[in-house]
Amino acid sequence: MNDPHPLSPHRSPTQAGQPPARTEASHSGRRRWLGAAAVGLTAAAAGFWWQGRGPGKEAPELAQPRGPASGQATSSPARLGEDFWALSLPQPSGESLALNTLRGRPLLINFWATWCPPCVREMPLLDQFYRQYEPKGLQMLGIAVDGLQPVKGFMERSPVGFAIGLAGADGSGLARTLGNTGGGLPFTVLADANGAIVRQQMGELQRSQLDEWAKALGLAP
Repeated sequence: MNDPHPLSPHRSPTQAGQPPARTEASHSGRRRWLGAAAVGLTAAAAGFWWQGRGPGKEAPELAQPRGPASGQATSSPARLGEDFWALSLPQPSGESLALNTLRGRPLLINFWATWCPPCVREMPLLDQFYRQYEPKGLQMLGIAVDGLQPVKGFMERSPVGFAIGLAGADGSGLARTLGNTGGGLPFTVLADANGAIVRQQMGELQRSQLDEWAKALGLAP
């Protein structure tokens, strides 16, 4: 939250019996605090969670990309660029996932965390969607903005069929590059086989949305 306890400004001495004047700075700090609280409640009601709510980040950092060559496209809210495909993410199993192995087929990317309630709620739905459309060419990647041990424990309790990569705090920057300007979770993007991003969703997904996404990719009639 923003500045819940602002420093008190210097006050000049007041006459005996007169209370000190209430300063604009104190009003401003209180308004900022109340505003931040209201935003947090609104986010929870809307089905997404602020990334700042998570615990200390312990995940390994993203492997350094090999970097796009001069003239190659970088990622944006409209497209997965060469910088995205050059990344390699550690997995809960200890193995590494090179994202370029997911290239050339439709890809759903879900940014999530174990401390995010709507992320946890939608995980079984995403797994069901993946299992239904994977035979038709859909790929799915869950990018955890979280630490190794929480993710590993969660996957042991609630395994999924799609790939999970660990991004830690770096996942926030990657999500922002792909259009998550608000910084909330879960955040999901759908890219076609050419890497063009055709759908985005901030907040918890519903089955009706996923059905429409499958139609947008030509995976469902």
